[in-house]
Amino acid sequence: MDAAASPVVGSLAQMPGADLLRVLARANATGNLRVGDSNPTWAALADGNLVVAGALSSTPLADELLATGSIDQSALADFAGHGSGSDVALLDRLATADVPDALLGVVRDHTVAAVFQMLLPSTEQFVFQPAERVQAASRFSYSVESILDLAQARVREWAEVATSVPSTQMVFIPRRHLSAGVDQVTVTRDDWQVLAVLDGRRTVSQVVAAVGRDGFTVVRSLHRLVQGDLIESRSDHRSVGRQDR
Repeated sequence: MDAAASPVVGSLAQMPGADLLRVLARANATGNLRVGDSNPTWAALADGNLVVAGALSSTPLADELLATGSIDQSALADFAGHGSGSDVALLDRLATADVPDALLGVVRDHTVAAVFQMLLPSTEQFVFQPAERVQAASRFSYSVESILDLAQARVREWAEVATSVPSTQMVFIPRRHLSAGVDQVTVTRDDWQVLAVLDGRRTVSQVVAAVGRDGFTVVRSLHRLVQGDLIESRSDHRSVGRQDR
């Protein structure tokens, strides 16, 4: 598509998210996709590949990079914003910087989280605006099919995760005692980050913000912790005399 071409406008009701991304990939499209108005998701593409995608409601990419130790605070000083402009500007700079390879995985997962939202049933409007190829594409480039595979796996997993965390307004607390017969447990690094911020006050959405990871990753950790009998919702808590301090 020519960068000077007119924007392409449509609705996910007529062209679902997966089909839309595949059309852009086949067209070797370069530019910016925006889906929805009130809670938009967006993606930057170059030559039919995804450079990065995000959502207004999700944790900013800069915060995720910091939370995962992929980059230090000094490198993020100029990128406190939230949205496609700040994310692409950050990646433009990182494309020529000496950064760990793990950063590529964080950007990929951030992109998967946004594409996951695009795959949910919706009647939202979309607009694709052809634009010049961004500098970040020289280092950050993910095939649409690889991202769709990961995002569709999340869609399938979501039904199971939602059995433990049906609402982002739920409040979880660590259980005081392990289940009978359990002497020790092993908690992954990701799950520990979530467990460490459960203070009996934060809702799931506030836990997501506190951890600094994308919402699906945090909710999936909560699901594992619930299934392992390590945490419980406050509504299930039996010690009614307990007071949060």
